[in-house]
Amino acid sequence: MVTAATPSSRARRKAATREALLDAGRTVFVRDGYQRASLDRVAAEAGFTKGAVYGNFATKADLFLAIYEQRSAARAELIAGAAAASSDLEDLRRRMVADWRHVVERERGWSLLLVEFWVHAAREPKLRGRLREAHMQIREAITAALETVAQRDGTKLPMPAAKLATAVMALGNGLNLEAFLDDSLADELYDTGTRLLGGSER
Repeated sequence: MVTAATPSSRARRKAATREALLDAGRTVFVRDGYQRASLDRVAAEAGFTKGAVYGNFATKADLFLAIYEQRSAARAELIAGAAAASSDLEDLRRRMVADWRHVVERERGWSLLLVEFWVHAAREPKLRGRLREAHMQIREAITAALETVAQRDGTKLPMPAAKLATAVMALGNGLNLEAFLDDSLADELYDTGTRLLGGSER
């Protein structure tokens, strides 16, 4: 006798399908770029029909933002872990610089993709708002990390933690663009720049 699937099993299958589409979406977006990517290509990469994609994501932008939101949450967790493991602010700074270097050296495709979507979303208020919300997860995680380590270390930050987090991110994002043309120069500048922002140039 064939029994109907329970709601929990259907939910598990739906969650598994969504995760497979997110994985396929990451592959297609990084490989093809945002503008050239299509939901048809994502469906083919995942081995599903296009209907399965639309059953989970209304538009290509919706899929990309879901990927970015997932990535932002994961990076926020990594930042919190770095704060927990850091002995002081200088140790936290070194860990953040090492993470930036990893992204520049090993995730160039993702960085180019994010710049492409960032420009696209800047012209679309709804997309911009959702992108900003996901982006703020990372900024807030850096802010919390700075506050946590400074308090534990008994060190006074050179500026409010939220402003310092914004400056660190802006420096990293700007130098990431420079790294597309001259990665060695950008690497040196990010190390020096974070020292200056943290008031630890010596």
